[in-house]
Amino acid sequence: MLKYTFSFLVALLPFLAQAQENRSSLYPAKVKQGSILLGGNISGSFYKFNNGLNNNGLYEQGTTIQALSQAKVGYFVIPDVVLGLQVDHNYESTSTKTESGKNSFDRYMVIFGPFARYYLDNGVFGEVTAGVGTQNLTNNKSTNLYAGSVGIGYAYFMSEKIAIEPMLSFRYFRETNTVNHNTRFGPMIGVGVQAYFLRETAKTIRYGL
Repeated sequence: MLKYTFSFLVALLPFLAQAQENRSSLYPAKVKQGSILLGGNISGSFYKFNNGLNNNGLYEQGTTIQALSQAKVGYFVIPDVVLGLQVDHNYESTSTKTESGKNSFDRYMVIFGPFARYYLDNGVFGEVTAGVGTQNLTNNKSTNLYAGSVGIGYAYFMSEKIAIEPMLSFRYFRETNTVNHNTRFGPMIGVGVQAYFLRETAKTIRYGL
């Protein structure tokens, strides 16, 4: 799966670089220091897992369908580099299978953490995120949540300030309690809408000097 995903990314990058050269409809993606990013992303994923966080202590096997929405706010500390905070709203629908039969349940989690992005001139950007959270389960045990991701996206500027951003990322998720832990890792495909306040291209800055 990872082999085919990375092959897709390599094949896609030349197209994105050429598309950004159409200056009649797109703006150069270079963003000046001091600009503010505000927006969010929506992603989805599918996991298979082995889980030891069940009440009877038996390991479970199953699948999880996940919908993830992220709210972001960031500040460009230097040109093209933004650091900020994001809030993940995570909804999961899980089906499990054990020796005693099959079960299904839904749950909702909130995770907070930092993110960082770096933009190329052609609109392609890389992103790294991290986050932590907690969840109180029905048995009154507290579960600690940890998440992180690395991804690549493309900022398609519809106007001087607004960009549509398709993105492919790989997300790591871990749950722990005093006894066991559950980990997952897999790809997520999503799309975001970001607003860039005080945005100014490096080309404009040079002309203004």
